[in-house]
Amino acid sequence: MRHPKVKIALALLSVTLLTAACGRSSDSDGGADSSQSAGQNAAAPTTAELTMWAMGSDGDNLPKLLKQFETENPGYKVKVTSIPWQDAAAKFRTAEAGGVTPDIARSAPR
Repeated sequence: MRHPKVKIALALLSVTLLTAACGRSSDSDGGADSSQSAGQNAAAPTTAELTMWAMGSDGDNLPKLLKQFETENPGYKVKVTSIPWQDAAAKFRTAEAGGVTPDIARSAPR
């Protein structure tokens, strides 16, 4: 495997971008806007559990790196499932057919 640290960094970048896409707001009012009625409380903090499939040694190394991500992004939990490369294609086909794909997955190297 070439440059495992680069691959792990790219996986973490994917998680970070997905977090941003989920609409987490850094506003102190919890993301409340003027369309809310006067009697409503501010929005609750964003929480999410993301499922990530990682192939090969990435599956063993990512949980260590995700501790920092989860500390810096309270409310977000990333569950990593390690999948051997030889089983990955079948796992993806089965997940696609069943409609239960992960939130994040790493594609095969080119």
